[in-house]
Amino acid sequence: MKYLYIIITFSVLSMQNTKAQTADYFLTINTTSATNLTIDTGIEFNGYRYFSATKNFTESTIWKTNGTEIGTSDFINSNDITSASPIFVFNNELYYHAFQLGETLVYKTNGAIKTPFLQENAESPVVGFDTRSVAILDTNFVFRHGTITNGYELYISDGTPNSPILLKDIRPGASSSQPNYFTKVGDDKVVFTANDGINGIELWVTDGTSAGTLLVKDINTSGDSFINGLTSFNGKAYFSLENDIWETDGTEAGTVIFLNLRMDSNSEYPFYEYNNELYFTAYDTSFNFVDLWKTDGTVAGSTILTSGLNYADVFQKTNNYLFFAANTDANGYELWRTNGTPGGTLLTRDINPGPEDSLVGEPSLGNGGNLLFFEATFYDDDPNIEAALSGELWSSNGTETGTLLNTTINPSSGRGQPDQFFNTNGKLIFQANGDGSGASNSNQGIDLWITNANLLSIEENESSLTNFLLYPNPSSDSISIKDLNNTINEIAIFSLEGRKVKTITSNFQAISVQDLSAGTYLVSIKLNDGKHSTLKFLKQ
Repeated sequence: MKYLYIIITFSVLSMQNTKAQTADYFLTINTTSATNLTIDTGIEFNGYRYFSATKNFTESTIWKTNGTEIGTSDFINSNDITSASPIFVFNNELYYHAFQLGETLVYKTNGAIKTPFLQENAESPVVGFDTRSVAILDTNFVFRHGTITNGYELYISDGTPNSPILLKDIRPGASSSQPNYFTKVGDDKVVFTANDGINGIELWVTDGTSAGTLLVKDINTSGDSFINGLTSFNGKAYFSLENDIWETDGTEAGTVIFLNLRMDSNSEYPFYEYNNELYFTAYDTSFNFVDLWKTDGTVAGSTILTSGLNYADVFQKTNNYLFFAANTDANGYELWRTNGTPGGTLLTRDINPGPEDSLVGEPSLGNGGNLLFFEATFYDDDPNIEAALSGELWSSNGTETGTLLNTTINPSSGRGQPDQFFNTNGKLIFQANGDGSGASNSNQGIDLWITNANLLSIEENESSLTNFLLYPNPSSDSISIKDLNNTINEIAIFSLEGRKVKTITSNFQAISVQDLSAGTYLVSIKLNDGKHSTLKFLKQ
């Protein structure tokens, strides 16, 4: 029999999945028997997260939380308001939609007093704007508003209730120009899309004055320009249009093709900013796949990080990496990460080996500080194991050995379905299908779960070098771990799905593994200074 003897000199990786950063049941905020209830991730305001939560099939309310049970409540708390959702924050006030007694209103609040900002009347029978049809300009904000006389046009306000000012009737008369996708450019301009009835849907700009509200450029002179993904970055705005990525500074001369690349995603947000660089995916038409790109805003600073993806569509940063969901022929739909270099852009772990997917469609990824939290499905030949691990909470520190099952929310049956992650006050909160008792809710009601996120703690991946000797590997009966610096405090052995199967506090040179099933295991080595290292071994 051949054994592989391994001497390893490496950085100490904190295997935080084995620490206290697991999830706990937090609170049930809806016990309605209606199915498919959900929350949105909301807006941070004055130390609280304000988020909407559905009451039933058609109605919603706004809750707020500071990450404590006593600090979590139904902010609306009114049967008169049947649907509500937050929009944006301006001058230290939160603006939100509310459907009240058959009418749509926009309220503003300082967290205590709620004041109607806009409400329906005979001239304006429909009130409302959303997060992409509003933008702040100095002491005012511009937004989309509609009246019978002017249609939906560009308005401006300083926040005074019921006093919106028509900034410009871009499409004169009762027809609507439908301004949308408001995006800041520099400090004093906003670009947006609108239809003036002559040039079709094109790019417009405003500086908050009627004279300064202008068509930027008629890009498609024969019809509409289907501008996608308007995103602010380094004083400019970037967007995709057909086979090109464009940039604009809000002037005609400054609105030009940036890269001749066809964007991969049809998402409203195909660009993601991370570490002062912009990330996106684009088709490689020569080979019929997509590449992950990043740019610093210059052509010379635009580079491919990895190739051969079928698609990549969800991005989320943590303290150490930018994670994303990507699909390949070889691995299916799995979790990837990048540190901004080609060599540091890789699959974290093929959770379901081969082309089987482990990620659910349109996954929600949660920033847990040093860990990324997500829902994954794990397949196993043992149906009992598969049932226990399907649709549960996983976490990743960006390494293969640190991508593990984190918390089984529904250990008895069903799926935990962790979703809609958001951060508040150093904690990560999310919706899940489980009330903390181990029972499945069958998608009935809304249960919140929570984990400490360590958002300000940066994991040190390049410190405390330690030498270990693990042998024999593989092994059928015992393994030994020789610590050349005498720094080991405790050893724990985990299965690949994240279950702790053995803890050893002494005699690290003779660790019995006879009782373990054949397969690959992770050996987590806790050091005297509290840090962790991780090794693999194969049990025959």
